[in-house]
Amino acid sequence: MTRIFDNLSDETRLGPHLRATLPGFERMDVAVGYFNLRGWAMFDDLVRTKLQSAGTPLVRILIGMVLPTAQQSTIEDLQAGLDGTTTPEADRATARERKAQLLEHLREQLMRGVPTAADRTTLASLRELIATGRVEVKVFTSRPLHGKAYILHRSDLNNPILGFVGSSNLTAPGLVSNLELNVDVMDGAAASDLDRWFTTLWDDRYALPVSADLLDLLEESWAAAAPRSPYDVFLKVCFDLSRDVREGLAAYSVPAEVSGKLLKFQATAVRTLARRVMSRRGTMLGDVVGLGKTLTAISVALMLRDEHGFRPLVLCPKNLESMWREHLEAYGLHGGEVVTYSRAHADLKSLRGRYGFVIVDESHTLRNEDTRAYAAVKDHLEINDSRVLLLTATPFNIRFADVANQLGLYIGPDDDLGLSPTAALAQDPDLANRPTVDGKITTLEAFRLSEFAEDWARLMSEHLVRRTRSFIQRTYAETDPKTGQLYLRFNDGRRFTFPKRVPRPVEHSFGEDDPARLMASDATLDAIRALDLPRYNLAPYLADDIAYSDAEKTFVDNVISSGGQVAGFVRTLLYKRLSSSGYSFLLSVRKHLARNELFTYAIENNLPLPTGSIEDALMGDVDPSDADIDGTLSLVGDAAARYAALEAAAPKKVTWVRPALFTSALAEDLTNDGALLSRLLEQFGTWRTETDSKLSALVHLLTDTHPDEKVLIFTEYRDTAEYIGRALADAGVASVGVATGSSENPTALAHRFSPLSNALPGADPLDPERELRILVATDVLSEGQNLQDSHVIVNFDLPWAIIRLIQRAGRVDRIGQEADEVILYSFFHDSVDQVIDLRRRIAERLKANAAAFGSDEQFFGTADEVKTLTDLYTGTLDEPEDEGDVDAASLAYEYWQKATKEDAALAERIQRLPDLIDATRRERVSDEGPGVACFVRTASDLDGFGWATPAGELKLLTGQEALRLFEATPDTPALPIRYDHDQLIVNLVRGPLAAPQALAGKMRGVRRTVWNRLGTTLMDHDAETSAALEALYQHPLTSEAERRLRRAIRHSADDTNLATLVALLHRDEQLVLAGRGNDPVRIVTSLGVIP
Repeated sequence: MTRIFDNLSDETRLGPHLRATLPGFERMDVAVGYFNLRGWAMFDDLVRTKLQSAGTPLVRILIGMVLPTAQQSTIEDLQAGLDGTTTPEADRATARERKAQLLEHLREQLMRGVPTAADRTTLASLRELIATGRVEVKVFTSRPLHGKAYILHRSDLNNPILGFVGSSNLTAPGLVSNLELNVDVMDGAAASDLDRWFTTLWDDRYALPVSADLLDLLEESWAAAAPRSPYDVFLKVCFDLSRDVREGLAAYSVPAEVSGKLLKFQATAVRTLARRVMSRRGTMLGDVVGLGKTLTAISVALMLRDEHGFRPLVLCPKNLESMWREHLEAYGLHGGEVVTYSRAHADLKSLRGRYGFVIVDESHTLRNEDTRAYAAVKDHLEINDSRVLLLTATPFNIRFADVANQLGLYIGPDDDLGLSPTAALAQDPDLANRPTVDGKITTLEAFRLSEFAEDWARLMSEHLVRRTRSFIQRTYAETDPKTGQLYLRFNDGRRFTFPKRVPRPVEHSFGEDDPARLMASDATLDAIRALDLPRYNLAPYLADDIAYSDAEKTFVDNVISSGGQVAGFVRTLLYKRLSSSGYSFLLSVRKHLARNELFTYAIENNLPLPTGSIEDALMGDVDPSDADIDGTLSLVGDAAARYAALEAAAPKKVTWVRPALFTSALAEDLTNDGALLSRLLEQFGTWRTETDSKLSALVHLLTDTHPDEKVLIFTEYRDTAEYIGRALADAGVASVGVATGSSENPTALAHRFSPLSNALPGADPLDPERELRILVATDVLSEGQNLQDSHVIVNFDLPWAIIRLIQRAGRVDRIGQEADEVILYSFFHDSVDQVIDLRRRIAERLKANAAAFGSDEQFFGTADEVKTLTDLYTGTLDEPEDEGDVDAASLAYEYWQKATKEDAALAERIQRLPDLIDATRRERVSDEGPGVACFVRTASDLDGFGWATPAGELKLLTGQEALRLFEATPDTPALPIRYDHDQLIVNLVRGPLAAPQALAGKMRGVRRTVWNRLGTTLMDHDAETSAALEALYQHPLTSEAERRLRRAIRHSADDTNLATLVALLHRDEQLVLAGRGNDPVRIVTSLGVIP
């Protein structure tokens, strides 16, 4: 009697029954539609024990060609009936194509899941059985093979053949656990018919052998016989990780307008950026200073114009506006527009819908999301769905929020990043339930709650392109065979060599008559600390029981909310000006005294007080008084005359308030501060340029050391710059220009100073009579300007933000510099120790000031900052670089290029390697210990790296860290796999590398309110509303849905209207983020490290 095998009980499981039956037979034929290679474990041990007759395989496996799903097949049949077509019979070409499809399918099998020790043993055995001919495999390509049969043979006169026919494929589930329908065929005639059926198919001319091909697949996979070379695995990591760079190179061509002007590293960046801008809506170019970000951005704009029809819009600081306009015009981007951040709120409204590509220059300027400029820019980019390129040499700032705000210009609140802040979630799993996240853990809003650098490094690896000088020299430089010098080559054949940076100290001693000698004393520093600065902290002086007008109420609210920050800000500036220049500090003291006298005069005569704009004061590193009344307040004459002049000028940023708003203590503290400031002025005496030892040293440098060369002089403050400019003219130094934030056109001055490096296509040459030899500038020119006609920089003062030293050097040490050396002078009075001591003493008082008034500013004093100044004094200024400064894709491409540039065969072999391969190497001194590294990629093509140790440590790696771990050479020995390799990989992919999953039903806020009103009631919803509520239960809401549903609830919408709105939002695909959390990972490769 025929028996049924359906896998529903131990007695009816086909696999165990076949295992129990096979020992009594000599060989087996299998015909299946699907063969899971790892499912061979069901028969492996039994087959290995059998003796093989000469020329006869123990097992023949006939696999059907790859078939569409049942649904796809039905649709195709219905369409064929409509079209009147039939499935073509096989021919040689069709057979080869179907064989290739099967092999690719088997290859895909070997690239999925996680191998186990049992899997490795099984496939090693299968490989040997195939290689020795004991197992033979074919693919049947004539037509679809839906039948499944297992036919057992033995030398038996009465019952030589036993068959099983049904639905079970050669897979573990098909033979053991799936609900199947199989029957045995024991009747002799029927069994013989079944054998003939199989033999006919096996001998069909389009039943193609695949045994040799399968051996090749096994040998290239994780199931290979010999351990794989770690070098192969490393190069595979490099190839896969450099995908954006390689695909950009393949997809885009450099526009003709710039092809001759770009170095190879720039051309590579242009194409990489263009691809990221189009595929991810935006990206960030964070190359270090001097590498030509402006020309790179122009090239991207040209490329996107030619390929996609985009017109560029440039957003930039005011001082770079004319430079960008000139570049757009010179390179034929005539439809482009430039808007400054200061005008963004007013000008962007009229430009909506006109510009598909936006360049955001010096994007770190927009790191504060609370500014008017940020709001205007973000609004414009969202409304226009613009593609965005951010440009900045300082992508990382003090706070991770600074980075998030820049990325937030093109990443929306609901955009699925495919990544989650894993480190933050591990520390605080409840982070997913914070109101701003609400389960959406793969959004930028979730990352905003992370303070873990590794989370941000993973995110930035998908959005940042950053190269350093040393990286470019390693990757793109050629070597002159005669001199051994490294150089880069332009497409037109010109060469460029990065100059050597040569810092030189300018030492000077304060003369007996130099007031600066007194200013550096502790007595002066303590006097600054003793100032009350009441004009900048008016809140404590507000009188009680005053009836305010509406305007006064606004003023008082602003004063209270400032919390004394402006006073702290002004005190900080006084300290910093003191370290900049004695003249600048003295002028600041005189200005403060004059303003205090003006206030006192107004109070004594019951006249309105001229107060400044608190908002403007907190927006930048300038004296708030400068923005208020500096242009109209004279420092000469009595207070009455000065008050009248100010009142007549009526400056826009001055708010006039009645003195009755304040107590008498305001006048008292103004008088006390005035007396203290007067004593300082009396102590310092009159400032004269002839006694300024620092200025004398500068004049000597310009007239004796560099009498004919262009020199760029930097200082932090406008007052100092203007003082230097006047003093140099008085000393007979010709052709001097001064560029500050108050200059009408700083870019024009930069062009007059450096006409060659700023020459643009089609532009007229500069009149030699207008050319400048000396340019004195504030840091308004430390970013975004080409000044490399000069190779001499003078730091008249040392910036408090040490990064400014690098930015200043980058104005001349950049692409196009023709000198072999860039000389960087810095002033030190007496010695570097004296300078460091003064800055430390100031820093101590700044920290105390910050503690009193609140500040997140970082003050001088770290070991790195002290080392920088010491190095500067002793002749060193190296930009701190390591591989962590370079984005992982660029670094991976560097390794890939170096390894394969002269070896096409190696490149082709590595590209063919499948996923899931592994290797093992010996532990190095630089390693943290033994363990396993793993590289995964999600279905949406996002990369992840992790590290697991035998002790149970699991952590994520950045792309740069992973490259260091995977790095190997051709000589790195290939070692046998770690005993715990596979388990450690499982720990990683089920732990920190797992795809994030949103939990259904875990609701809060508006989502929970809507569900409680509609989803938990007895209302009989229609099908559309029910589907919408199910989606709401399963997935987080979009920001748009949250907004509209919250408004409906606030306006007392009844349940019927609320249900209608939910259904409408779902129909328009605006209700939920349904795809989030469904981004499974696959293992690309892994590397074991053993002691």
